[in-house]
Amino acid sequence: MTETPTVTLRKPIVQGPQRFTVLSFREPTGGDLCESGYPFKLSRGSDGETVRLFDEPAITQLISRLASVPLSAAKALGVLDWNDCMDTVAGFFAEAEDATYSTDTPAS
Repeated sequence: MTETPTVTLRKPIVQGPQRFTVLSFREPTGGDLCESGYPFKLSRGSDGETVRLFDEPAITQLISRLASVPLSAAKALGVLDWNDCMDTVAGFFAEAEDATYSTDTPAS
């Protein structure tokens, strides 16, 4: 990702004197993952399809860290706003997911 992803909240979050209406996300670092955990695991379903299993607490911590908002603000997000933020966080891992879990057989 080259531009800074943002999420405009449907329902602003008020934390004391702070009011959050738009969250801007930075790219995660290894330190973020050490502190928060990986946001999802990939597994194979019974039909052989790849299934993404989300780790909601890790995602919520990453929302807080990457958008520079208090954890309490990330926990106060409405479900639709949280889902938009989750999609933004997951977007940072899209290329890694494709490369790490590819089922393609290299050409000989």
